[in-house]
Amino acid sequence: MAGQMKLFYSGLAAIAVVGVGMIWLARSRGAEPQAVPAAVGAAFEGHVMGSDSAPVTVVEYADFECPACAQFAVLTAPDIKQRLATYGMVPTGLPPAELARIHKRDYDLWGPVIKASGFKPGS
Repeated sequence: MAGQMKLFYSGLAAIAVVGVGMIWLARSRGAEPQAVPAAVGAAFEGHVMGSDSAPVTVVEYADFECPACAQFAVLTAPDIKQRLATYGMVPTGLPPAELARIHKRDYDLWGPVIKASGFKPGS
C-alpha cells in the first residue's frame, strides 16, 4: 500500500511539474493578445449609458421572458453597470433587431431537432 501511495504522489508531482512548465512556456513566448473585433458599429440603436468616448462598448443581449435574464437584470446588472460607469466604460442596452435575429437563427437550428424528439412543453 505504501508503494502505491508513493507512486501516486510521484505521478501527481510529475503532472504538476509538466503543467507549470507548460504555463511558463506559454507565458515566455510573449504572444500579444488578439484584438477582439467590434461587435457593434457606431449606428447602434439601443439604450446607451455612459460616455460616448469610452474605450469599451458592452452589448447586452437579454430576453424579457427568460427567468435567468430577469434574475440577472434584478440582482447582477445594476452592480455591473455601476462598476463599468466608474471606469468610464459604456454598457449599452438591448438591441431588439439583433436579438430577434439570434432567436430566429436558434429556432431555425433547434426547432426541427426538438420537433423530431417529440418533446412537449410541460411533459
